[in-house]
Parts: sequence; C-alpha cells; structure tokens
Amino acid sequence: MIVTQLQDVGHYRGLHPYLDQAIDFLLTQDMSSLGSGQYLINEDKVFCFVQENQLNQELDERFEYHERYADIHLLLAGQELVRYGQIVEEVVQDYDETNDIGFVRCHLTTPIHLTEGSLAIFLPNEPHQPNLYDQAGESVRKCVVKVLMY
Repeated sequence: MIVTQLQDVGHYRGLHPYLDQAIDFLLTQDMSSLGSGQYLINEDKVFCFVQENQLNQELDERFEYHERYADIHLLLAGQELVRYGQIVEEVVQDYDETNDIGFVRCHLTTPIHLTEGSLAIFLPNEPHQPNLYDQAGESVRKCVVKVLMY
C-alpha cells in the first residue's frame, strides 16, 4: 500500500510498466475536466472510473481484495476514510476470477484519511475498504484506476 499526494506519485515510477502508464495519466490529465464514467488508458490493462460516491457511515467487516489488478484511489473532491486490512482472519466471500474481487475479514486495520489530491495505491492481495464516511460530507468525487499487475 502506498499513500501519497498526486503531485508526488511520480516517485513511484519504475515499479511496474502499467503502473507507470497510470501515473503518467494521472499527472498529465486534467482530472477536473473528466465527467463520471469509464476511461480506457491502455485497453483492459489500465483504465479508470470517475465516480460520485455516497460514503458508508456504518462499518462493515468485509475488506475487498484483488489478485490481478492494483487499485489507485484518487480523491478529487471531499474527504474519505479508507481502511487497510492486515492479517486476514477468514474469507468472507470467495475470490471471483471474472470480476477480480474477493472479500475477507482482517484482524488489524489501519485508517487512511484521503482528502482532495491525495491517493492510495493498493497492490494485489492488499485488503482495503473504501468509501467510508470521514466526519466531513456524505459524498466524494473520486477516480479509481485499475492497473493490471499479473
């Protein structure tokens, strides 16, 4: 997991060629000009969703994870809590290969507070729980970039 500001994400170039493409897109695209929807950056290898999300005010024990794609969560407007899960205790929902998602319950959690211009990168098999209320506003505008890693 990586947490940083948009202007500093370039420091993470070189970890993976598709991650470099995602970073280049984020640093060169005027994100405020993008409407809600899906944008292909490199076919099914790197793509993003710009979305308006209502934040969950009730905590859930389920953390999502992906095996093939990394997630980059860039907050465009608002404030969001994302929880990072550690030490998987049990599988809550088996991994779905078609949708690249599974759900687990974790023993430890770390809160990540995202504000406008901050982002979190979750690599494959890193449990995370996005879209949580963070004491300010009930919705956010964000970009989620999916990056094929395996």
